[in-house]
Amino acid sequence: RRPAPVPVAWLADVAAHAEASHVLLQVLSDFRELRGEDLCDVIEHVLLAHFMQHPHSAAIVLTSRLIEDIVGACFAAGEKAEIAGAGGDDKPARFRGQARCPAHWVGEHVLWRLRYLGVRLFEAAFVHQHGFLPHGVPDGAKDADDSGFVGGQGARRCGDDVREAAGEAACRPEPRVVRVEGHCLWDEGLLQVELLAATMDAGRAAPEAPILHFGRQAIMRHLWHSYGGAYCEVERLVELWELACWPLCEDAGLIHQALEYLKGVSRELQSAGAEWSLEREERIFQMFAALDLALQPGQALLSPWVPPQVHAIRLMVQQQPMKTIHKELEVHVSRAAKSLRATSERCAKLTSKLNIVEQRTVVNKSQITDAIVTIQEFHKKKERERPLAPRGQPAGD
Repeated sequence: RRPAPVPVAWLADVAAHAEASHVLLQVLSDFRELRGEDLCDVIEHVLLAHFMQHPHSAAIVLTSRLIEDIVGACFAAGEKAEIAGAGGDDKPARFRGQARCPAHWVGEHVLWRLRYLGVRLFEAAFVHQHGFLPHGVPDGAKDADDSGFVGGQGARRCGDDVREAAGEAACRPEPRVVRVEGHCLWDEGLLQVELLAATMDAGRAAPEAPILHFGRQAIMRHLWHSYGGAYCEVERLVELWELACWPLCEDAGLIHQALEYLKGVSRELQSAGAEWSLEREERIFQMFAALDLALQPGQALLSPWVPPQVHAIRLMVQQQPMKTIHKELEVHVSRAAKSLRATSERCAKLTSKLNIVEQRTVVNKSQITDAIVTIQEFHKKKERERPLAPRGQPAGD
């Protein structure tokens, strides 16, 4: 007789223990063998309802590579439900996620529930999974001429490395094209950029968290992956630019990618046969202005595809710290002037008191002199009034 399996729901009562997280991962490792309803119950009633209340336990589960596979399977189930609802068949040509979605997951209600829980799990694990970009530290993308500029995966090379890589080809007037390497759910089309709307809103509420950074990486990977000789339409690019919230970006590598992409869009818009309009040119300029180009070398802007107004804005931004320092100096000078005036007033009061003391000293000296004269006259008078003694007789007789 085989022993009865322990219900997975029991893990909810011990979710605070790290061992429970490892057990849950062991259970989820066979998620393709589970029924769709059972997987939904485990995700919704165990993982999201209980384990998410304990960050140290949730981190063990959400950082696992298994979560990416589960999210991919859930979104593939949603795609399967869309095809079934539209009356289509499940042919591989029309069903991109067929390899990820088990065949025994059937039922439109179950498939849509899997899709809904996939969205919730995507939002919960977004930071832990590094935006569901390719795992690992190695470069996720390289530019077309292999000059070392890294993109796509999220520009994991930040700081000096990215600044040096950006400066190596800073004088290239033509836009650089980033070749995306690696593989992830974004490349399969299972994850759409629209999913980032709620996630990026949460990132704006907590700008110190890496949510916005990973979101921008995903957006730039989507743009470069979909590049096939033609850039994204301006109207669509404006939406993605607003979603990325570029004014808060301080990553030099990502800004360099965005700058190069905008160069290409600007060149394409001004090419022969393009649908140029004043509104589109204005929107491109606004997207340039949203980037903190002060983090880029000046040579990176030396391109005919960068609007000249961008240089003026960059100079104005560079002058902002000097203006701030000037205002601070004005405040310090004003405070110092007030302190000097107060000191001068105290000195004037002390001088007045010193003059009074000197006047009193002169009066006192005069009185002392008069007293000395009076005493001397009194002694002389006493000596004159004293009777003289007879001759030959002592003065004491």
